[in-house]
Amino acid sequence: MLATKQDGPTQFPTLEDLYSFFSPRSKKITVWSFGLDYGGFETDVMQSLGCKIQLFDHRESTAQRFDLISRVLKEHETLETDPEWASEIANKWVLPNLLTLNTSLPWSFDGKLEGADLKKMNTQDVPRVDVCKISLTGLETQIVYNILSTGYRPGLFYIHWTEHPDSSTSAMLCAGHLQNSGYKLLKAVDNYFVYIFTDQCLYESCSWARSDVANPMLEEIKQQLFPNMPAAESKSEAPVNE
Repeated sequence: MLATKQDGPTQFPTLEDLYSFFSPRSKKITVWSFGLDYGGFETDVMQSLGCKIQLFDHRESTAQRFDLISRVLKEHETLETDPEWASEIANKWVLPNLLTLNTSLPWSFDGKLEGADLKKMNTQDVPRVDVCKISLTGLETQIVYNILSTGYRPGLFYIHWTEHPDSSTSAMLCAGHLQNSGYKLLKAVDNYFVYIFTDQCLYESCSWARSDVANPMLEEIKQQLFPNMPAAESKSEAPVNE
């Protein structure tokens, strides 16, 4: 079953029972979180699964928020000067050291991207990513493409789109690529989407070397739905006029 939970003033969709979804290896899964908002997502996952989370966030404001969350998790109480959202963190019973902060982003190469240091992923040391959450304003499409092109297929993909996929060309193309690559949208709450990996990559249904149709994948789908319809005639062997 699906649920909607709080991350500060923001709501995010998720599975009601994450533990059953990943059991019996829940404590050993790899969780990557790109972008720290209010700690609600991270602490909910840690409390549900007892697993570690690698947090990646290069923004200057994150370190201070991370220290606040770590303190509240350790002391289970807030100060009068703490923001209101911190009171929710105080109710979470997780070990603070399960959440670690990295100021560079794992990537397919070393470099820089809009102020962020990129560090090349070691896919041998990290052969799989089980959960990936992305909430870095303006960078979600680049991160999604990079995660997929590197070969990772997280079982659950949480994405907080900067712009809604139905109103932004960039987000639309990325969301379409994600679902065509084998992901199914489970639930959306405003711009926050959660996807599950189904291992049904539509791109693998056809040959992308065909030049006789406008879109080989659509042609393949048409033939599956209407098997008696004549297939498009190949033009690859048509004689070339000298």
